[in-house]
Amino acid sequence: MGEVYQARDVAAVDVQALLQADIEQLTFKLSPALLWLTSYWPLFDLWQFLTHEQAEPPTDKHPQAIAVFRDADLHVQLVSLPVPGAAFLDCLKAGAALRVARDGLGDDDLQQVMALLVHHELIVTAETAVSLSPDTGLDPPDETLIP
Repeated sequence: MGEVYQARDVAAVDVQALLQADIEQLTFKLSPALLWLTSYWPLFDLWQFLTHEQAEPPTDKHPQAIAVFRDADLHVQLVSLPVPGAAFLDCLKAGAALRVARDGLGDDDLQQVMALLVHHELIVTAETAVSLSPDTGLDPPDETLIP
């Protein structure tokens, strides 16, 4: 959590401009104040038990994904993610366009993760994805659509 708290400040993307773009064709750079992970253990449930003094610890073993981020008030937040949502974020971080990254992610899970990213201003830039033929030998342009 210290890494998230101490991450450098970066301005978020303009949401209105994002909504006007063909979002499926965009790649995203995510905030350095965002981390996520998946575990075979119910990490979020365990964290809730340890930090919120719940009466009962989790009794079943099931995978959970979590996101840890710094909010606008500089508080570190930990939230539950759908397990496929962590793989989606891995794809976005690797530079995949939304249309590729969302493969295998249900609409409800996509909506939950994108709402988290937009609401907490965790998208730093959005750029157009460029598809090139392998024989062109050209590098894609470095075109930032939305700063």
